[in-house]
Amino acid sequence: MFLWWLRRGPGATLSGGSSLNLEHALRLVYGCAMRNKNRDGNYHGRRACTRATTWLPGAVGYGGLALGLVVFGCGDGDSRGEPTGTTSSTGDATQATTGSGGGGGADSGGGGAGSGAGGSEPAGPSIVIHGETHTLTWADDFGGDLGAGQPRSQINSGFWSKENLGVNFEQQAYTNRECTDHPDTWNYCVEDGKLTLLARQEPLDCVVWKTCAGAADCDANGTCMDGYCLSDQNQNGVWDHDECAPHTGIANPPANGMSYTSGRLSTDEKVELRYGYLEFRARMPFAELAAGDVPPNGLWPAIWLLGANGALKDGGVDDSVGWPMNGEIDVMEYTQIKENPALYPDNKAMGFNALWRERPEAGELAANPGGWEPNACSAWPNGGDAKCDADVGGARSTWDGVTVDYHAWHTWGFLWDEDHFAIYIDDLPQDGGTPACVFSIGEGATEYRQPMYLIMNLAVGGELGCLGWKDRVCSSAAQCANGAACVDGKCDETAASCIDVDWATQGDLAKLEVDYVRWYHRASGYPRPPSAACQDGDGDGEPDNLIKNCGFNEDHTYHRSDIFFEGGGGLTEIVDEGGDHGYVQWVRIDNGGTQPWNVQVRQEGFPLAAATEYTWRVDLRASAPRVVPVKIALAHDPWTTIAAFDCDVGTAWSTCSPPSFTPPTADTYKLEIDLGNDGASSAGGAEVYIDDLYLGTADHACQPDCTGASCGDDRCGGTCGACAAGLSCTAWGQCAAGAD
Repeated sequence: MFLWWLRRGPGATLSGGSSLNLEHALRLVYGCAMRNKNRDGNYHGRRACTRATTWLPGAVGYGGLALGLVVFGCGDGDSRGEPTGTTSSTGDATQATTGSGGGGGADSGGGGAGSGAGGSEPAGPSIVIHGETHTLTWADDFGGDLGAGQPRSQINSGFWSKENLGVNFEQQAYTNRECTDHPDTWNYCVEDGKLTLLARQEPLDCVVWKTCAGAADCDANGTCMDGYCLSDQNQNGVWDHDECAPHTGIANPPANGMSYTSGRLSTDEKVELRYGYLEFRARMPFAELAAGDVPPNGLWPAIWLLGANGALKDGGVDDSVGWPMNGEIDVMEYTQIKENPALYPDNKAMGFNALWRERPEAGELAANPGGWEPNACSAWPNGGDAKCDADVGGARSTWDGVTVDYHAWHTWGFLWDEDHFAIYIDDLPQDGGTPACVFSIGEGATEYRQPMYLIMNLAVGGELGCLGWKDRVCSSAAQCANGAACVDGKCDETAASCIDVDWATQGDLAKLEVDYVRWYHRASGYPRPPSAACQDGDGDGEPDNLIKNCGFNEDHTYHRSDIFFEGGGGLTEIVDEGGDHGYVQWVRIDNGGTQPWNVQVRQEGFPLAAATEYTWRVDLRASAPRVVPVKIALAHDPWTTIAAFDCDVGTAWSTCSPPSFTPPTADTYKLEIDLGNDGASSAGGAEVYIDDLYLGTADHACQPDCTGASCGDDRCGGTCGACAAGLSCTAWGQCAAGAD
C-alpha cells in the first residue's frame, strides 16, 4: 500500500478562509500493518549515542530543574529467577531536557502499592531492592501530588513526543491536541497531578495524498487547495492533518477513514532506558463507573517499551534491525473486553508480554523461511509460541493475564538486568513483593540488552481491542461481543465491531490516567565491558580501529552493524559461537534479490581523511562456499565506492584482507558487506557469519575507544564526554553524583 504524506509549509494556516502556501515536498512512504500485537512496527534505525551528559538527580522535583541523563545498569538473578542487582554490565546514557509542564518529583509525586485516588505517597531519591540501593535517575510526576488541584499545563516536550501511525487494525488517529490549547477537544491533558489520554468518537483524516483540480474531486468535508484535497472531517474549522500527531517513519503510516481519536506519547530520542527499575502508577478507562459495573468493550491502553536501536535520516528511516528484532516489552497491556463476564468469566483483562526475534531453531514456527513471526510470551490472545521455553539459555514460561480492579489505581514495577526482567503489579520489589512474571533473557534475546524507550497509548479497537478475541466458540450472537455474528460456531468480531461505548454519556470516562513515571538505577554502578581484541589492530595496547563494536561483544548498545534490505530479505542476530570468536553476527538470507547490494551488512558514519592510507579486514564464514563483496563507499549520496574487494568465503572461519586504500577526499564513509545475489533472485536461506571487522590507518594511529562509556578517558588523549556541574565520572564511564 502506498500513501502520500504531506508536510505543511511555513506559510500554511490552521483553518480555512485564508490561503495555504503548501510545500510540495511530498515524501512517499509505505508499509504494511504487522499483526501479532505489533503496535509499532516502525523501522527505528540506529542512532549514535548521545555523549553530552547532564544528569541532575539532586534537582529532580526542585523548581522544575530535571535530570538529563538516564543511566542503565544490570543485575543477577536470585533462586527465583528475579533480578537481584549483583551482576556487572555496561551502562549507556542519553540526554533529556525539561519542558514547561512536566517536571519530576522525587519528593512530590508518588503512589505506593494499592494507594487510593485521594493522593500520592511521596517518593524518596532512592529505594532498596534485594539489598541494593537504587537511585532515582529520571521522573515525570505530571505536576506533583495527585489530586492537589493543579491547573492544566503542557506535557513536558523535553521528555515526550506525540506520534501517529497505523498498526494492528486500530480504529483511532493519534492527535496533537492538548487541553491547554484545545480545552474542549483535547486528547492529552496534564492536570490535577496526573496525565490523561482521552479517546473520542470523531472522524479524522490525517493523510494528505489525493490530487485535485477542484472541490468536486474531493470527498465530503474537504476542499481542493494547491492541487491537493484537504479534509475537515470533524468539521471544527481546522484541517485534519494539522490536528494529527506526526508520523516520522517509513513503515506503518497512518491511514484515513478513522472514526476515533486518542493519544500516544513516546520518549524516543529523548529518554532511553537500559536496565534498572521502572515504576509507574495508572488507572484504567471507565474507572469512575460504579463498583460492579461492566465497562464497555473496545479500549486497549498500554504502557510499554520498544528497542531504541534505530536512526532517523533525512526525515525518514534509513536502516534498522526492524520489529520485532528491536524487542518489545509490554509492562502494562489491558484489554477491556475481558472485563465482560458474559464473554470471559475468568476476567483476566490485565496482561504483559515480551516480543522479540532470535535465531530460529529447527522445528519451530519462527524457522519458516522468510518468516517474521514474533516470539511472544503472552498467553493471550494467541498463546505465545515455542520460544518461551528453556532451550534458549534460560527458563521461561508463557504468561497468563491477571485480574485487577479497573476502578482502582495500581502501581507497576519493572526490574531489569542483563539476565532477567520481572514485572510487578502493586506487590513491588522494594517491599519484598513477588513478580507477576519473570523473563530469562538467555543467550538469544539480545534485544533486551540494549536501550529501550517508553510509550504510553490508548488504542481503540484493533487487535487486542476487538479483533484478537474472535473465533470463540458460540451458539448465537448473544455470546459474542456487542452482538457480533456467530459464524460456523465461532464469534466473528472485526477490528471495530466490539466497540460499544456510549460516547454521549461515557465518553469523558474513556481515558487512561497516569499519576507518575519513575526510573531508578543501581547506585553501586556497573563496570564497563572489556573492549574486543579487534579494537587494537597492532597489539600495542592502544585502540586503532574506526569500527565500533568490531567483535560484537556490545550487542546491547548502539554500537552495532546494521543489516539493510533493498530488494532482499532475511534475518540477523548476534550469536555466541564460543571458542576464539565468541559473539558474532549471524545473517540468514531468505531473499537475496538480484544484486549483491540487495542485502547489506554495514557500519557507516565514520570520517576518513584524504591522502591517508587505510587498511581493512573482516573474518567470515558461510553455510556454503560463496563470494562476498566488501567495499568502502560514501555514506551519503552519490554513494561512490572508493575501495572494493571480493572475499572467497568457505565454511570455516577465514580472514579477508583487501588491499589498503587512500580516500580521494576527506568525507564520511561506510564499510559495506554485500550478501545479495548476483543474478536471478532466490530465497535459499543461506547463512553468513561475520566477526572482527577492522578499519584503521596503515600506521595504526590511535582512535578513541568509548566502549560502554559516556564520559572519561577515551584512551587516545581525549574524552568520551563531559559531566554536568555537580557530577563526576565514575569508573564505569557514567556521570553520577558523589562519584569517586
